[in-house]
Amino acid sequence: MPQINPLERIFNMLEDSQWWPRDRLVEMQRIELSRLVRHAKSSSPFYRTRLDCLFHPNGTIDWDRWVDVPIMARAELSHQRGSIQSRRPVQEHGPFGWVKTSGSTGDPVEFLTTRVLNDLSVASLWRGQKWANMDWSGVMIHMAAESPKFKIGDVMGSWGPFWLRESAKGRRIFATYSIGAEERIKLMRQFDAGYSTFTDGMAVLFLDYLRSSEVSVSLQSVQFIGGAASEYIRRDFRTLLGADVVELYSSKEGGSMASRCPQGHGWHQNAESVLVEIVDDQGKPVAAGETGRVVITPFGSTTTPLIRYDQGDLAVAGPTEICPCGRTLPRIASFSGRLRHVFRRPDGGSVNELSIDARRQLGAGTWQIARVAEHSFEVRYMKRDWGVAPNLAEFRKSFAEDYYPEAQVKIIEVDNFILGPTGKHMERLDEWDPASQEGI
Repeated sequence: MPQINPLERIFNMLEDSQWWPRDRLVEMQRIELSRLVRHAKSSSPFYRTRLDCLFHPNGTIDWDRWVDVPIMARAELSHQRGSIQSRRPVQEHGPFGWVKTSGSTGDPVEFLTTRVLNDLSVASLWRGQKWANMDWSGVMIHMAAESPKFKIGDVMGSWGPFWLRESAKGRRIFATYSIGAEERIKLMRQFDAGYSTFTDGMAVLFLDYLRSSEVSVSLQSVQFIGGAASEYIRRDFRTLLGADVVELYSSKEGGSMASRCPQGHGWHQNAESVLVEIVDDQGKPVAAGETGRVVITPFGSTTTPLIRYDQGDLAVAGPTEICPCGRTLPRIASFSGRLRHVFRRPDGGSVNELSIDARRQLGAGTWQIARVAEHSFEVRYMKRDWGVAPNLAEFRKSFAEDYYPEAQVKIIEVDNFILGPTGKHMERLDEWDPASQEGI
């Protein structure tokens, strides 16, 4: 009898475990966490005493003390990688490889990761795609960093579970983050693509181009990598391309961590591969409906153990009851952006996100809001025709209501924005005191 490959085994397990009783999921997570923390404590200098609070004198784990484990800041991973790294990697989790992040939440970090983490991430991605009814026999335009292995337009292979018959028909077409909208459309038409990956920055510039050029192109769906798409972007993809947006919450540190509920009830965590916590400033879980910091513990991160690692993101904790879709996986209600890019009112509260109405009032498509002094902001925007005349007075009123009355705003029209190396566009920047959030 042929042996099932590891990815197929993981995918089959995920197909089953999404329906498990909650207590079985919790039991599975504690088994994985127990293995990880014992391995980290015994093989990583960084964790040698850091995890002492978890252990009873007889060596058993006190799970009630989990919230007392210190949260690892990004700066710690950046500056103490050598001491965090395991001195005895789990060989069965190899091969190992170096990964470097883009640095969108602060300084880039580099760390050693495992095949197991990658396999769990890929299988979780496939599960999210299946929830969204994506057809693996179709063509996916795949956006990535430049590679010596591929040139734009090369067929990289299939993009679905390779053991399935329909996946063998699918093709993944290589493209880079830096290509323009015209070339992206050319690839979609050349290969009759039904799907394409996007980051937020690539999406807003691509949509702006479609509106201004009146070029017609269609897709079945687009896959957002990294986080959530704004309702503004989701609506424009439906209107301009007839495409739904399939979102995956992921990072290089944590892999695939959550996907949208197929029935629209928030996000389901990939609880079989990563523990995701939404916590307050004291590291304690927030109540359902409250906003907190995203803290993760990926079970496959055994070469560079990441135990209660601060992702630098804000999210709203989901309801605790079982999802109406029937899946028992824990839920996240929504994501609120990067912690590093949150602006505060004088009373300490966070400002509201400006609405689509505010874009319409300004006549803006892609924009960037930067704090340039303590109470001074610049709104840099690319013009968009909304079919109504801009009303700057109404925009300033909306800005004062959503931010705070003392906030001063300067409006600057620009021709274009330069995306980051991985196609990201920062809609919020703190240029007045960027060092104030170092280490987040």
